[in-house]
Amino acid sequence: MGRCGLRPDGPETWQVVQVRRAAAPVQLGDTLPLPYAQGLAEDYARHLGVARLVEAEAPWRQHLATENRRRCCVKLALRPRRG
Repeated sequence: MGRCGLRPDGPETWQVVQVRRAAAPVQLGDTLPLPYAQGLAEDYARHLGVARLVEAEAPWRQHLATENRRRCCVKLALRPRRG
């Protein structure tokens, strides 16, 4: 399956891509404003059957990040929520 992500492609526009290990990235959209790109990525996640990852009220969002999640965030240059 891989992962879906956003890449900047202009000062205020983004690409939505699916990145897979053994295949070239698949571009799902380009030159999109950020809210539209985020919505497209969320819709694609729902299409793949992983809607729990994009639900704003998902129970896992109410918990602090585990140490493994923190390391993953650092690796991906994200900021985890700390207690």
